[in-house]
Amino acid sequence: MSVNGSLPYGNLTVENLGVRYGRLVAVSGASLIFEPGKITTIVGPNGAGKSSLLKAIVGLVEPSEGAVVLGDIPVTGRSTEEILRIGVALVPEGKRVFTSLTVEENMRLAAATFKSAGAARISECLALFPSLVRRRSQRASLLSGGEQQQLMIARALVGRPQFLLLDEPSLGLSPLVVRDVFEIIGRLAAEGVGVVLVEQYVHRATRVSSRVYVLSKGRIVRDLTGEEARSTISRGELSDVYFGREQSAGGSSR
Repeated sequence: MSVNGSLPYGNLTVENLGVRYGRLVAVSGASLIFEPGKITTIVGPNGAGKSSLLKAIVGLVEPSEGAVVLGDIPVTGRSTEEILRIGVALVPEGKRVFTSLTVEENMRLAAATFKSAGAARISECLALFPSLVRRRSQRASLLSGGEQQQLMIARALVGRPQFLLLDEPSLGLSPLVVRDVFEIIGRLAAEGVGVVLVEQYVHRATRVSSRVYVLSKGRIVRDLTGEEARSTISRGELSDVYFGREQSAGGSSR
């Protein structure tokens, strides 16, 4: 079963992006490249600006500078709904489902944004998560935390996104559910979806990533290949990279 049935536009490119909340600078001069069919992880300490960066990409907050481009299609300045329609979807942190609605109704609501997303597409997305299929007619309030996270991912996939942005998808989940979520992430990438992860399980995330960006105090301080990131962790140097120290040591400065 194909999760993504459309061809990618190209890279999702973030150019010199900035985010401000009044006088507070959350992100400054961030430049990143996300590729179709690849998993990219963004790591950094709490308050580094990771969530603000993802929100700016999908239009939930207005960038103070810079631009986002999908292939040759400008993304910056569009509404979140427009950005979703052209192929960039965000699964935000937390279990943000409509708890008073059933699983089926949550999916139908997500599908309403896309003319081509009918009952068959809803069934395709739910089929990725067998427990959701079994609980299709139950209210989302009765789902476990892991099932609610799965429902959020299933909703985001309804429109066949080119890029899926996941903000802490394993937060608060059991190790078994985390394993299942990462299995789905791997399947999505294998089918051509570009996956962007902000993730607390750094070791697990870097094992599946082609590229790892380190964000510290709103700035990209390291740009590593997946292999470079894994090597850094194996040498016990994660804390230096994670907090942006020794920026010139190891890895590239792309």
